[in-house]
Amino acid sequence: PSALLEDAIEFRRLTDGNPRVQANALALGKQSIEEVLAYLGTAGNTVDNLIEEQLKNAVIKVKALYPQSFEEHVENICTGLASLPPFVPIEVLAAVSGTDVAAVKSFIADLGRPLWLTDNYVQFRDEPTETWFTKTYAATHEQIKTYISRLEPLADDFSYVAEALPSLLLRSGQYNALIALALSEDK
Repeated sequence: PSALLEDAIEFRRLTDGNPRVQANALALGKQSIEEVLAYLGTAGNTVDNLIEEQLKNAVIKVKALYPQSFEEHVENICTGLASLPPFVPIEVLAAVSGTDVAAVKSFIADLGRPLWLTDNYVQFRDEPTETWFTKTYAATHEQIKTYISRLEPLADDFSYVAEALPSLLLRSGQYNALIALALSEDK
């Protein structure tokens, strides 16, 4: 409320007028407009750089909230989000990340704006966020194979899993398993 017109003009310039960057900057919880402007001035001057910096800081902040032993779970949740198609059921994300539903929900709540939680599904709020997660947390072939082994038992309970498995099999290079799945009448 105490911001001056000059502050608003500078805020717009530093965020390139991007509402997503502006909302994320305001959600940082800085105590004054000067702190917000200082943060934006050091993060870089392109919208992509600002979004990347904000996401990186958000994940770092979430990791700092938990004991170091939970950091691997945070990494696994991020990799699961980056690897699975949108509207990931919370239970599925918990299964692939090797954690529980409560931990996934807590992570989503702590990360805040970049993720969108609807009912029991999560997805990225926007394309730049999805791109950053995909670049930063791309799953290896081995991780995808682990996801497949964790997801296969859930295929009967979640249509999402049945839809996601062929893509994961293809990405992991498991062509024989993909062909067997395509020809199978079981699933």
